[in-house]
Amino acid sequence: MEKEILSDIGKMKFLFEYKRGLVVSEQLIVEATGSNPSELATKRQVAEFQDWLDINHPTWYNGKTLNRDGGWGIYGPFTKKSWENETIKKQYLEYIESKKPKASTNNTNPQPPTPPTPDPTTTTPPNDSQKIVVLTKGVKM
Repeated sequence: MEKEILSDIGKMKFLFEYKRGLVVSEQLIVEATGSNPSELATKRQVAEFQDWLDINHPTWYNGKTLNRDGGWGIYGPFTKKSWENETIKKQYLEYIESKKPKASTNNTNPQPPTPPTPDPTTTTPPNDSQKIVVLTKGVKM
């Protein structure tokens, strides 16, 4: 499998993997220049933010939604402008936090439930297969 890094836009780079001359995968490589915020470090994180923007701020992309077109998953100028808007950023971070599973706060060290103690007045007598026979030396049965 061949791999080739191609520059696309500015500091954005893509890694293409080829197998028998066909592209089998494409991956955005984020430069370690600090241009992307840590919350949007991967193509998937950027795409999720853009999907959220399309729903919650439908005019964010030059007056319309991106709708998974050309720049989807790329931290470009419109995505950067939206991220730098403190209100939008706060709303998105709250949304991300609300998606995380909540830990149980009532008991940090749960114990298994204690089995109920049988009531001696309501116990069932043993059946024949449960009876114990005690043999004593010299006694015939």
